[in-house]
Order: sequence, then structure tokens, then C-alpha cells
Amino acid sequence: METFGKESRLWTDYYDNGQRKAEGHFVGGKESGFWVFWFRNGQKSGQGCFVNGQYDGAWFFWYSGGQKKKEQHWVVDKKEGIWRYWDKSGNCTKTETYHSDELIIPKVGVQIKSVLVAEVDRKAVEAIPEASTITQALEIEPKENVKSDREHGDGWGGYESERSFKAALQWFNRFNFTVMSIALGFLLSTFVFILFL
Repeated sequence: METFGKESRLWTDYYDNGQRKAEGHFVGGKESGFWVFWFRNGQKSGQGCFVNGQYDGAWFFWYSGGQKKKEQHWVVDKKEGIWRYWDKSGNCTKTETYHSDELIIPKVGVQIKSVLVAEVDRKAVEAIPEASTITQALEIEPKENVKSDREHGDGWGGYESERSFKAALQWFNRFNFTVMSIALGFLLSTFVFILFL
């Protein structure tokens, strides 16, 4: 099938057990349109849209047991709007707001609005306005500590182990510096002693 002179094709990837892994369209060699991803057990793991190979619109992710994991909003591969994260028990554990790929640190008493657009049978459905007021200061990780799911493994729990590793590495660096300082001091005093002998 031709679309504006570029090849358009449906692509499906499968696990070795025959279960679908991913399904979506390629246009001109790039992901385009609605994509769906599944776990090996057949449970849906994520879904969202690509435009010319870039994330665009609302993306939703689930745990392998079917519980909602996170909701993301993109505008041409840039984080935009409210992002929400849930634990496996269904409790919302974190909410972040982005504008043009930058994490916004909310202020107390500020009203934040977002719009969720649902897609049914590849057709956009009426927008649902949503508003929330921040009643207390939120604790948000500094931007340099925010990592993608790939950097975390699955996005949950990886940050703590990375922090522990960094702390151990810092201790090791301080220990090495101390040992090197003592060794250099000893070497310098030996050199001075031999020089004045």
C-alpha cells in the first residue's frame, strides 16, 4: 500500500512462544501511528502513537499483572503535560509535570490542568479536561537524577541501587585519595630525608 509516495506496512513481532510482542505501522521506514506492546504472558505492556518515528500523544504502560504502571504525554518526542506513575497496588506514587521536555517544579496553590485524549479504533475521542490543585509542596527529584526506564531496568527500584553504587564509588575514591596522599607524603619525606643525609 502506498501513502504519499512512501511505503506503509503493518509490522508484528512475536515472542518465541508465538505470543505477539509488538505491533504497529512503519511509514517510510519509521514507526508511525498507533503501536501496542505485550508481555510474554499476553498481557498488554504499553500503547501509544508515533509520528515519523517519534513519540507523540498519550502513552500508557501496565505491569505484567494488568495494573496500570504509568501514563506519559509527548509532543513530537518531547515530554509534555502531566506524567503519572502507579505501584502494583494501584496507588499513584508520583506525578510530574513537563513543558517542552523540562520538568516543572509546581508551587503550592497553583492549579494545573491537563487534557486526556482517548483513542478508540484509531479515532480520537472527545478530550476530557482534568484539573488538580497542589495543596502542599511536592518532593521532586532533581532533573539530573531522573532516568528513563531503560536506564533503570524496568523503571522501579533501580534508582536506589544506583545511588548505593555511587555512594560506594565515592567512598572508594576518597579511600584511594587518602591512601595516595599518605603514600605521597611518605615518599616525599623519604626523599627529603635522603636528600639531607
